[in-house]
Amino acid sequence: AMFTDNMVIQRDTQAPVWGTADAGEKVNVTASWGATTSTTADDTGKWQVNLKTPAAGGPHTITLKGNNSIKINNVLSGEVWFCSGQSNMDFYLKQLTKFNPKSTEAVEQPTIDYINKEIATAEDDQLRQFEVTKNTSPFEPLDTLNGSWVSSSPKTNDGFSATAYFFARELRKELKVPVGIIKCAWGGTRVEAWIPADAYGQDKDMSAFLKQERKVLKKAIAKWDPKKVKEGKRRRAPKSPKSNQQAPATLFNGMAHPVLPYAIKGAIWYQGESNTKDIKVAPRYAQYFQAMITSWRKHWGQGDFPFYFVQLAPYGYGGGDDGRTALVREAQALAAEELPAMGMALTADIGNARDIHPVNKWTVGER
Repeated sequence: AMFTDNMVIQRDTQAPVWGTADAGEKVNVTASWGATTSTTADDTGKWQVNLKTPAAGGPHTITLKGNNSIKINNVLSGEVWFCSGQSNMDFYLKQLTKFNPKSTEAVEQPTIDYINKEIATAEDDQLRQFEVTKNTSPFEPLDTLNGSWVSSSPKTNDGFSATAYFFARELRKELKVPVGIIKCAWGGTRVEAWIPADAYGQDKDMSAFLKQERKVLKKAIAKWDPKKVKEGKRRRAPKSPKSNQQAPATLFNGMAHPVLPYAIKGAIWYQGESNTKDIKVAPRYAQYFQAMITSWRKHWGQGDFPFYFVQLAPYGYGGGDDGRTALVREAQALAAEELPAMGMALTADIGNARDIHPVNKWTVGER
């Protein structure tokens, strides 16, 4: 699904292009900018090549030819960013004008007007988003995913990630090149779900945690009866334990791994809220967060690509006075200091202490 009409490919690099064919089938890949390469599908039908990409521009075409032929149209070459995390990354632009529980401070009307105007008027064919459909896979990394590339326009803008959109808008202003954002986020999720299983094996305590969590999950799956119905206002069959988005590695397997090794410039991340809820987990956030970043870079195979993230905005997060939120913020700062090619966007001055989803995502994007 990554390789379809309207895609954005990372400029000035050797971009992996892959797919499936018959076993032993020869595959030729030709781009309208003059690059060409070929390979032969392996015994399982999988194939992959590295395609030299041009300087920023387009539109281009990419043609894949084997026993059949596929032509990908309206391809732009530019900057591609992987945008992940929980609800503050997941939130659509349109949601920022609606999501305001009665318990929070009222969002001022000029703010709502600003966002609505951006949704209704901004049109930029060179700013595009690919949204990875939410999916879980607790035990095995997946290779396929659902989603599609769409350009920024009044018809689609309300469905863009607010944080990622304003980040991409700033890049468009500064760099004046096409920008593609890959939204891969799920509200309310812990960092543990985004860490690959092999990264847990690098540490004794993390390995024990994964083993215990998977033991509990396998027991729950064995006991699960899809025929049982939950009572309530609406009678419904319970979800399988396999669909639990909090299970260790399940979102890396189900959502991030299928994107690999799509060429990117870097990643942006907005998460940590859910890891303030458990006093046992918050102190370990530094270790888990750094393990995730390091393992993502390893799996992508592009070296230490830039990784920029948002430090948690002011809010109680249910942590009370025991310091959980402070521990997570400190862990985030440590990651920025201890790992290469990192950047942390501060939000202490632009949050809303009564709203876990502060609406000022344009300043977050700028930073």
